Amino acid sequence: MKRPLALILLATAPGWAAIVRQAHAVGVPLTGYGQSMSATLTNCSATHAYLVVVTVANYYYDATGVTVFSTSIPSGSWNHGSNWGADGGQTLAFWYATSTAISDSETVTVSNRENPSIFAACYSGVSSTSPFDGEAGVTASSWNASEQPGSISPAQNGDLIIVGSSYAGGGTMTVDTSFSVTDCANNTPYSIGGGMADLIQTNNAAVNPTVTWSNAGVFAVGIISFKPAAVATATGFALVM
Repeated sequence: MKRPLALILLATAPGWAAIVRQAHAVGVPLTGYGQSMSATLTNCSATHAYLVVVTVANYYYDATGVTVFSTSIPSGSWNHGSNWGADGGQTLAFWYATSTAISDSETVTVSNRENPSIFAACYSGVSSTSPFDGEAGVTASSWNASEQPGSISPAQNGDLIIVGSSYAGGGTMTVDTSFSVTDCANNTPYSIGGGMADLIQTNNAAVNPTVTWSNAGVFAVGIISFKPAAVATATGFALVM
């Protein structure tokens, strides 16, 4: 008599979840100074844990001095990176927060500063306990069309890497090394321009992309990375008679 076959899992090892951008949005003031700016993310299902990232592009004022809150995440739950400030008055900072349940129409609001433009996106698959991995940034010293933020080296495969720009020249923004621009905006009479781009890096490696605008100007540019969530993965199976 033949015995039935059994497939037995031998072991598991830590792996990394796949990060997916679920939504992105931009907010710029259209009239007047000192307005609160909002951007609504309309495709963030409440069934996922999320990282929400906001690139704040400001003018003269420290971009870490704003207040950030959203529909489901109060102001005290947000973290920020460094303020990157340019000689012409452009400033830039990344704000981020995690939540296990956010609205399908999540409105992010930035207040308490003069001229912000904001670029927001939400991502699933990011670590909910300690997402921050690293950042770098640079202040442009003269008018030019391209700038690099500085190199960062993600600690593991699958990192989310975001590039942001605060820019006074106008035009459109592109980023090399396979980054995808989520949104960009030109100056208005009441705000500085800027943009945001992202990359899900399959294999961890140092990266220092070039941010290029179609018109020359003075700008600040920064880069930040976030770790994927840890998941268990099988390392092998045994076939037992």
